[in-house]
Amino acid sequence: MVKRDLTPKSEQFLLIEEIMRLTRRSRPTIYRWYKAGIFPRPHKVGGSISWKKSEYDSWARELTN
Repeated sequence: MVKRDLTPKSEQFLLIEEIMRLTRRSRPTIYRWYKAGIFPRPHKVGGSISWKKSEYDSWARELTN
C-alpha cells in the first residue's frame, strides 16, 4: 500500500522587492497592474505586503502562452 502525503504544503510568499526583480518593473507599475486586474492580488503577511508564489507563477505562465 502506497501512502500519500495529504498534508497541505506551506505556501511561499514573494515580497514586493522580489516581484519587482522578477518582473523587472517598478513598484508603482506592479500596483497599477493589480488595480487594473492584470496582476494577482497581494496579501498582508505579518506587517508586509506579499504575493503567493503559486499565484505569481500561474500569472507568469499565462504570459508565455
